[in-house]
Amino acid sequence: DFSYIINPGYSVCNTSDTSVYILVYVHSGPTNYQRRIVIRETWATQTLFPDIRLVFMIGKSVDKNIMKAIEYENEIYQDIVQEDFIDSYKNLTYKGIMALKWISIYCSKTKYILKVDDDIVVNMFTLINHLKFLDKHVPNRQNTILCLLWTAMIVMRDRLDLIIN
Repeated sequence: DFSYIINPGYSVCNTSDTSVYILVYVHSGPTNYQRRIVIRETWATQTLFPDIRLVFMIGKSVDKNIMKAIEYENEIYQDIVQEDFIDSYKNLTYKGIMALKWISIYCSKTKYILKVDDDIVVNMFTLINHLKFLDKHVPNRQNTILCLLWTAMIVMRDRLDLIIN
């Protein structure tokens, strides 16, 4: 059980003018400010896509300057969710659980949820067209996960990582 440091709450998805078609949640690192700016200003901009919403999921940093920078960034954009676990590769599970918990509380009415990392570019035009096509041909679909499925893929592990852990 972690606590929120930053939580935009219901403000992300509660809109009176339009419904939320896609909630994009982005796993981001505390120091990845430039990546977040690029996402906000390109493929996830509400100017082009008014029916999407965007949130960045971030853990905490031990660096107080980075924490202040995140706080300032959130004052401007109001799109950061941060909990009080240390943001690290080994804590990615915490970040994923944080995101799903937050979405279930604050954005449960969104039609689709898209999870990406902050080093990904999404062609939102193609994605939205594909989802609208699915909506038209398979209406009232629920409890569906859309993803790339690799069959017969071997598990890739770093032997050193197995020894250390």
